[in-house]
Amino acid sequence: MRKIKKKHVWIAILSALCIMLAVVFYSHWMSRTRIAFVNFQPVTLQAISQANDNAMIRLYEVEPDQLKHISHYDVIMVTGMGLQITAEQRQYLQDAANDGVPIYTSMATNPDNNISNFTVEEMALMSKYLTSASKRNLRNMLRFLRRNIDGKVFRAPLAELPQPKLDDYIYYPLPDEKTGEDEHEFFSLHEYEQFLHDEGLWHEGGKRIMVTGQIADPTDLIFALVERGYNVYPVSSFLHVLDYAEKIAPDAIINMAHGRLGDDMVDYLAEHNIPLFDPLNVNMPVEEWENDPMGMMGGFMSQSVVTPEIDGAIRTMAVFGLRKDKDGLLHPYAMPDRMRDFVATVENHLHLASTPNVQKRLAIVYYKGPGQGNLMASGMDVVGSLYNTLLSLRSHGYNVDGLPSSIEMFRQHLQREGSLFNAYSAVDAEQYLKYGHPQLVSKEQYDQWCQSSLREVSRQQVDESFGPFPGTNNILQVSGQLAFPCIQYGNIALIPQPSAGEGKDVFAITHGTGKVPPHSYIAPYLWIQHGFHADALLHFGTHGSLEFTPQKQVALSSLDWPDRLVGALPHFYYYTIDNVGEAMIAKRRTYATLLSYLTPAFHESQLRNTYIELQNKIADFQNDKSDKETLSADIKRITEQLG
Repeated sequence: MRKIKKKHVWIAILSALCIMLAVVFYSHWMSRTRIAFVNFQPVTLQAISQANDNAMIRLYEVEPDQLKHISHYDVIMVTGMGLQITAEQRQYLQDAANDGVPIYTSMATNPDNNISNFTVEEMALMSKYLTSASKRNLRNMLRFLRRNIDGKVFRAPLAELPQPKLDDYIYYPLPDEKTGEDEHEFFSLHEYEQFLHDEGLWHEGGKRIMVTGQIADPTDLIFALVERGYNVYPVSSFLHVLDYAEKIAPDAIINMAHGRLGDDMVDYLAEHNIPLFDPLNVNMPVEEWENDPMGMMGGFMSQSVVTPEIDGAIRTMAVFGLRKDKDGLLHPYAMPDRMRDFVATVENHLHLASTPNVQKRLAIVYYKGPGQGNLMASGMDVVGSLYNTLLSLRSHGYNVDGLPSSIEMFRQHLQREGSLFNAYSAVDAEQYLKYGHPQLVSKEQYDQWCQSSLREVSRQQVDESFGPFPGTNNILQVSGQLAFPCIQYGNIALIPQPSAGEGKDVFAITHGTGKVPPHSYIAPYLWIQHGFHADALLHFGTHGSLEFTPQKQVALSSLDWPDRLVGALPHFYYYTIDNVGEAMIAKRRTYATLLSYLTPAFHESQLRNTYIELQNKIADFQNDKSDKETLSADIKRITEQLG
């Protein structure tokens, strides 16, 4: 009996040892390789994730506040450029390295963060894999990390050495069976265009659009443009973008920028009148970005918005955001509604350039106070400037039929049919509705336009603030229809900008109340897009209220009012050259191409010398108590002489 019991005990012990050995063997040579990525750009992580074809390799993004548990991973990859960590967080990385966890750090701008325990040879190999970051090289990098660094043998094929990847080529994002890459690469324009013909992707007579920049994967953008009938030229190049542009001769360039293209490129764009578009990657999860009141800030804004503006980039419009993939990694993707509107914007700009002037429909929004108040713009004679603009348009072939023959008649027409009315001018508004030819918008039209342009939550906010259409605050109503002033000369519509809010404080309303605009403000802008079918929108003079409606400061979403009210229209804004600060607000919040105008020249009026004697006599009168009668007579005499 004792022998049997001892036998069972030994069997149990041996079984436990076998299990332990199996666990150790599996853990050391067969288990998954868990790779932690610290401070990697989402677009880089996206490329690495897409290259990973091994289910035994798992990728994890680790934030600085999660570094306490960093030693739980099998391999740690760190991008040192711009890494912001505390001394405590840095120590977690150092402790992991000291405990033997493989750590590779690249581009450490802070020497204290340069924590690596790879050999010199391994470091050099990793650098080649990452700098020549083709899909093939990144896939082999992951194989190298699993087999050579983590020491796993199960499903751990040998890694090929990194293959050089040229920096300059044209590509198309369809899988290439020959190379195993996700794209076809071409080193001559002829080869690329032949490929488009062979694949049925060439559009005879289609406009050419060049796509460059590396802030996000442009695949969806390329496909959307091809679907709209454009010949698209995706270019991967850091130093020779201009060379490609000169060969391609594009009608437009879309640069997903993180920095400048350079002065030579600016000269080329200006010489050939080529628009440069700048779609943005907001570099944060979409939900977080939509709720962010700023939209974008700091160094990312400087590189993605400010410096491209120096190149002349327009339409700094948020198109790409971050979302988690199946592995939980954040990577950029094209937001469908933003992509749709961006492509429509590019299309509208190219359509504007190719449409004969006589057919172009232009909406001009000018700013004025309520009632008979003058049209207003900083440093501009608005009526005269507006009339001269219309004359210039006519001289260039635009249809401005009905334009009065004199500036005085034009002024009277504006005062009679282009006025605004507030709550204390109801009598004047009633007369205007009878004789002023307002533009009418029905509820059915407005609902349809809102459905096309606004998110449901935005429409609800307006209804909650101002009542159902046409709004409780709107005095311009005709049988349930909303009315707004509009003067039309041929294909040119002139609209006084409505009040963006309620109350008598016009200054506060113009510069932003923080509240949603009323139906009476929204309707004219939606009419311009969907009713008038404008080819372009022009705001006339500094400044209006559109750029001060809610919400974000830059990188707007479809919940932000300037974004929705401009829509996909090419937008131009006459803005005084002496107000750069607010001009930047208008440019970034309303996607405006700014057209500067000079303020009138100033000179010394000498008025102070005219009144200096009177001023001195008044000062003497106030200070001299002995001779007030004489001084009083002098003051009276001088005052009469001055009229």
